[in-house]
Amino acid sequence: MATYNNEGPAITAETILGNVDISCVYNKNSILLTVPDPTPQYINFRVELPECNFTGRLKEMEKLAELSASTNAVKVVMSGMGGVGKTQIARKFIEENRSKYANVIWINSETEQAIIDAFKKLSEDTLQLSTINANGKEKDFSTVIEQVLHKLCQRKTLFVYDNVDSMQSMNVVLAMAPPPTEQKPHVFITSRLQRWPTGITVMLLDFWSPAEAFQFISKAVNDPHYDTDDDRNLLANTMQYFPLALRQATAYINQQRVFDHFKISQYVSEYMRNRRQMLQSKIFQTDSNSPYQNTTYSTWSITIDTIRNVNLNGLGQLAIRIFNIIAYFQPDLLERKWFFHLNFDDENQQADQKVEERIKSAVDLLIKYCMIDSQDKQESFNIHRLVQEVTKFNLKELHEEESVLRDALQLISNIDTDYVLFAIRSHAISVFMASLSHPDLIKEFSSLSLLILRDMLFFNTDTTKQFGEAILEPLTKILGAYDRVVLKLRYYVARSYMEEGYYQRALETHFDVVEKQKTQFGEHDPDTLQTQCQIANLYHRLGNANASLRLYEEILDIQKRFLGNDHPDTLQTEAEIAFHNSIVQETSFISEFMQREGLL
Repeated sequence: MATYNNEGPAITAETILGNVDISCVYNKNSILLTVPDPTPQYINFRVELPECNFTGRLKEMEKLAELSASTNAVKVVMSGMGGVGKTQIARKFIEENRSKYANVIWINSETEQAIIDAFKKLSEDTLQLSTINANGKEKDFSTVIEQVLHKLCQRKTLFVYDNVDSMQSMNVVLAMAPPPTEQKPHVFITSRLQRWPTGITVMLLDFWSPAEAFQFISKAVNDPHYDTDDDRNLLANTMQYFPLALRQATAYINQQRVFDHFKISQYVSEYMRNRRQMLQSKIFQTDSNSPYQNTTYSTWSITIDTIRNVNLNGLGQLAIRIFNIIAYFQPDLLERKWFFHLNFDDENQQADQKVEERIKSAVDLLIKYCMIDSQDKQESFNIHRLVQEVTKFNLKELHEEESVLRDALQLISNIDTDYVLFAIRSHAISVFMASLSHPDLIKEFSSLSLLILRDMLFFNTDTTKQFGEAILEPLTKILGAYDRVVLKLRYYVARSYMEEGYYQRALETHFDVVEKQKTQFGEHDPDTLQTQCQIANLYHRLGNANASLRLYEEILDIQKRFLGNDHPDTLQTEAEIAFHNSIVQETSFISEFMQREGLL
């Protein structure tokens, strides 16, 4: 079969995003004001309150307050290791300085895809700005950011990017120039990263001071009948003044006091017993864990054992099941309703309403013990990344990782509506990537990767390509090069190449795929015909209309014989042929006209 070189330039997503034109001129005087603005006057996007026992950080808060008074563009990074309270400082800053801003926008920023998704939701749902261009395709990310800035920055706006893990994920955001209005946006970033470009103020956040840790404990577990200052200082020192560990420890103590007289000294004793057991663990002898990760593990272990033993119709076990699953999800924007799709082997599976009540109670139990953070009246929640890490460590040591991942993959598979699966796709990718080291899971759930790719293809071709390329080699090793899922996976990756303008690369991949499909499944197989349709489409994009038309006609003949005249695929191919015929006729007419008029 012949190949055709792409005569035109292939413009890729990397080219677009890496060379953003920041000289765009904003003309606010050209905006039509005849239609009332549907957006609210003051916007809070995904803003949450800080914890009620927020403590200390006076120097950091004073510095941030000074920066917030500036009328210039401000970019600040709060940098520190996981668990020191960067997110809580950002929330406290908003609470204390909300009156200085007309708009406050909170973006969960662990991955580039999370940032893109947040901006699209902000644009469409809050600002009523379409993310679809005139051609019916998704606008590129830089265009979406531009329209958001143009809308919001007529007034003073604060953007918070929480948990930034990669400088690359922020390139487009930081490169965009704000509109030339009097109100320059302020940018507040929380991150573990310490090195940032010139022009960005970096504030390093350490653990609490002994005085701050003591103050927090006094607020969180204030019972003079059982607690002494020596007890509070002992707990602070034992937890190494680590905010995340102290938060979990005090939550545990408060929950125990609901049922019994429980002293701080009792908790410290339990902690030390768990710590000795932890240090004997193989995984903590072989892995290079920080002392603060070890501290988190010990506090985590005490709480997990207590939750597991809550025996209210298996509520504790259900809470642990949910908690283990979300260790492999993305940490932010977890929706409680997803877990209504869990499989149950007992009688509780019979009534959907009963299942939902059990899930709500289990999530509430995790929130009470500060294992997860609640949002939107517990309808959604977050989990700290450090807590995820120690949970996965424990599951690996207990040889339970595979069963938990199977439970997570089955949950995602049970979510059968396109909208919900699209909403959960970043979490689905995270779980599937974690499963690549378990061949049995890949064999069982390989088709799930195709559902993820299918739903992403029309919304983010770059992520489709990255995810497809990342799993292609492992799946090929496990399933074989001629497996249907592997060939379909390569088909979707080739589609992403085509959408990004890599026509020749897409064509070469489709050629190889279709030859394997013909060998393995036959020329009349639906997957074989679908790949051939994409080859015909690529011929057209590469400027060879005749080759495209001939191939479509060959495909149509096979479809009529094996699928029937009224099959949707047959009708779609007939429509493609009619469309391409009209283009050929129009091109021929224009050519003849220009020759007649001596224009050629």
